[in-house]
Amino acid sequence: MGGHLGDILKAPRGQEPRLVAGGVCLALPVPDQPKLHPLLVIEFSQESSIIHGMRFSADEMLGKLARWLRLAGVDVAYRREISDADLVAEARRDNRILLTRDTRLIRTLKPEEFLFITKDRMEEQFSEFRERFGDALGEARSLSRCAECNAPLLPLPKAQVVDRVWPYVFASQSAFTGCPSCGKIYWRATHVEKILRRLERLRANP
Repeated sequence: MGGHLGDILKAPRGQEPRLVAGGVCLALPVPDQPKLHPLLVIEFSQESSIIHGMRFSADEMLGKLARWLRLAGVDVAYRREISDADLVAEARRDNRILLTRDTRLIRTLKPEEFLFITKDRMEEQFSEFRERFGDALGEARSLSRCAECNAPLLPLPKAQVVDRVWPYVFASQSAFTGCPSCGKIYWRATHVEKILRRLERLRANP
C-alpha cells in the first residue's frame, strides 16, 4: 500500500473466507507477484475479528465512505458501475442496509432499507452513519477487513509468507495477516498508527 489507501487493488467477488483450526487461512491464492501491503492489527483473534452483525451496501457515490467504514471493521459491500436495480436487488438478497446519496433510488426503498447520506465530506458522512448505526461501529474491530475486498483479514503463520514478502520485511516483522479474497499480505508499518488515530477521531466526533 505504500502509505496510500487508494493503492489497494480491486478484489474478485463471490469468494468466501476459509478457515482451519486456530483461524489459519487455507488455500490463499498465490499471485504471480506478491501483493504486499504494510497494514496489520497485531492483536488478532478469530472470535473478535469477524463480526456477524449489521451489513451494509454503498452506492457508487460513497466509495471513500465505504473504504473508511471497512477500515473501521464494518461490513460494507461496494462496487462501481452497478445499476440501481442490481444494487437494490443485491442489498435485499444479502440483507444489507443501503447507504446512498441517490434521491431517486430511495423512492423505491422502505425506510428501514436505507440510510440517505446528505453530506459531501467523508468525515461528515461517517458522522451521519455513526448517528444511526453506532451499534455497528461499536461491534466492529478497526483494520480487521480488507479496505476494498471487504473480506475479513485472517492471521497467517510467518512461515507461510517467507517467499511472498520482501526479505527485510520478513526479517523485521513477526506477525502477518492475509486477505482470503484477493491474496494480499499485510503487516504493521509506521503509517498504521496514523490510520488508527483518524479512525478514533471518526468514531468519536459528534
